[in-house]
Amino acid sequence: MINILAFDTAVNIFLVILFIGVTIFFINIARRSIKNAKTDYIEQDKNFELDANKFDLMITRMINSDKKANFTILQLEIQDIINLKKSYGDMQYENAISSLVETIKKMLGVQFKIFMYEADNILIYSKLNISGDHLKEISKKIIIECQKTIVLAGALTMEIDVNIGIVSYPGCGSNIKEIKQNLLIALIGAKRKGNNTYSVYNAQLGNKQTDEYKNYIEIKNAINNKEFVLYYQPIVNLDTLEVKGAEALLRWDHKTQGVLSPASFLNLMEQSGDINWVGFWSLEQLIKQSQQWKNQYPEINFSLSMNLSPKQLMNPELSEELRRIIKRYRINTNEICMEIVQFAVFDKVQIVEDNITKLSQMGFRIAIDNFGMEFSTLQVLDKYKLDYIKLDRKFIKETMEKELSKSIAEMLIKYANEKEIIIVAEGVENAELLNYVKTLGINYGQGYYFSKPKMPKELMQDVILTPWKE
Repeated sequence: MINILAFDTAVNIFLVILFIGVTIFFINIARRSIKNAKTDYIEQDKNFELDANKFDLMITRMINSDKKANFTILQLEIQDIINLKKSYGDMQYENAISSLVETIKKMLGVQFKIFMYEADNILIYSKLNISGDHLKEISKKIIIECQKTIVLAGALTMEIDVNIGIVSYPGCGSNIKEIKQNLLIALIGAKRKGNNTYSVYNAQLGNKQTDEYKNYIEIKNAINNKEFVLYYQPIVNLDTLEVKGAEALLRWDHKTQGVLSPASFLNLMEQSGDINWVGFWSLEQLIKQSQQWKNQYPEINFSLSMNLSPKQLMNPELSEELRRIIKRYRINTNEICMEIVQFAVFDKVQIVEDNITKLSQMGFRIAIDNFGMEFSTLQVLDKYKLDYIKLDRKFIKETMEKELSKSIAEMLIKYANEKEIIIVAEGVENAELLNYVKTLGINYGQGYYFSKPKMPKELMQDVILTPWKE
């Protein structure tokens, strides 16, 4: 009897365990189905492949398996989309990307496949070797669609600019590495023409831009390796010879070529979009340096300035990014001057004007840098609330040689005094130029006569803390 009871108990326990096991099994199946359904929904919702590695694998398999393979790839780089992500978060970013990709898919049809390659790059693939004229037509259509306003959640809208690099196989490389390199070369070729342009890779373009490609990769590595530094050149009161401020100047501390000036790399950074990164990075470094000097030398009071490139000023997210930096470091914006150049080249005038106005409202000082005789520069005097006008060396030399230029300079100085705008003479390189600038009634100067640009420690030790001796 006892054995029967034990047997029944064992059977019951076994049935309970079996029931639990079967239940867990079906729960796992259900969970897996839900997960797969969710993934399918996400992929369907996003309209593009989630894993960029799929693209590399797909192209590699195709090249290896089909010696007669033909295909075309377009690399679409979306300007300023990363700033949207920073400003409004991942959800708005994904909404914008999904909306854009859905539009492109509807326009191109099922023969094209879309991959999200990087946060701001989309790859469009077709298993067709598309002709040149058809490629131009497709590229133009994509650019037109991308320039239409994207509606985000709520009342938010976004206007974007794009560039497109294009390759066709065979002829664009023998493996995925070469294909991606030549895609990038084509994209750099498009960026050289400006925003909303496209470029098709060919051997001639590749030969022409091989050096630029290498430089582009070098710059990317320099960003990752933190090879960029800020030097500072003092701004001096010409009457007292006190240092009243300093301009931050970007330099590349190259591993093999030494310290490089912006002339050797800034243009390529403008084309690649890295100028936005380096601009915000420079501002953060400047703020940190200012705070460090204040803590070390509380008795010294001087302001710092830095240049904003045209591309930065044409970035609609500029003011929001600056607000975050201000909040993060709790800075006094009154002690930082934003120097603005090249008013004539802006193709997004309204965005530029809005950004300058917002910078002024946020408390930043505003300066016109490299002020010259050009009419386009003279036009802006009454347009913005200015704190400084920085006269370039060429302007000063013209006033020494031409009576008309001198008369214009005297009127400008009178105007600036009435408006309480400080004029700074740039390029003061010798005592003769210093004395001439002072006769014009200019009170501040900057140039090699006082100091070349220096690292922060050198500037403080050699210039600011050391009494001036002529």
